[in-house]
Amino acid sequence: MQNSNKIDYTQCFVAYIDILGFSELVKQSKKNKNLLPVIKRALTTMGKVPSGTKETRHPNAKGELIEKRWHIQTRAFSDHIVIFMPKEAGSITQILFMVRYLHDRMLELGLCVRGAVTIGDMYWDEVWSYPQNSCEPTKYTQRVIYDRSNLKFPITVGLGLITAHELESKYAIYPRVLIDSKLYNYVKKENLYPSPLGTYEHPDRLLTDFIKKDIDRRRFLDLLHPEINRNDTERIVRKDENGRFSIVWDRDTNTHQKVMDSIKQIIDNNLNQKDKKIKAKYEWLETYYLSKII
Repeated sequence: MQNSNKIDYTQCFVAYIDILGFSELVKQSKKNKNLLPVIKRALTTMGKVPSGTKETRHPNAKGELIEKRWHIQTRAFSDHIVIFMPKEAGSITQILFMVRYLHDRMLELGLCVRGAVTIGDMYWDEVWSYPQNSCEPTKYTQRVIYDRSNLKFPITVGLGLITAHELESKYAIYPRVLIDSKLYNYVKKENLYPSPLGTYEHPDRLLTDFIKKDIDRRRFLDLLHPEINRNDTERIVRKDENGRFSIVWDRDTNTHQKVMDSIKQIIDNNLNQKDKKIKAKYEWLETYYLSKII
């Protein structure tokens, strides 16, 4: 386990997402009881978003291959969720895929998300990046072992979270997920491929093709891109009589057209908002939607 004197921050990809207009929805639910099930399902989805793992292999100073399994960290509180993973794991597309998953699940409830994704320092506990089941070291591979029984309450702190939260609360404004300039420059420099966020239909596509620049010059994740991968896989965890867990994959085919239809319905339901600030958010969404069908 980490020595308290050696604790330090780790460079991470950090996503901060919330549900647009959630406070108003809660207020309306006092009079409209039909909204309460929607709120419950939305919060349940936020709290159970599939996370997953990422495995990496790096040689140490002795030339031995060190394998790590990185567990993507998610923290849900009320209508907010924070998702983060060390930059070393190279998992930005997986995090963006999770953002896309949340975006689509909220659309099914007639809701929109807003947020931001950045690169920044976060506290990362070493137990989040070691394989759950260790194996005997081989001539070529040394696996790092940790004890799950020592796992403490998960800590969520760092400048990365502060930056992502500030971008979301001050600058996102509309139902969009901002991509911080620091993250965009990293993605562009590394020439990253979009998988699993993007499909394999056009192998020459790069992750930057799924990021748009808005009229305010801020970049956001192009969640209505027709080549976004919407073949969701959810983990169904089963426990056998010996207490061991297994994972079964269940595939859901959520098409681009279904998403566009949901967006159109949300726009139609909200363009008559009396509050000018709220109405402006859905006018932005309408402009974005129309740019995809013209």
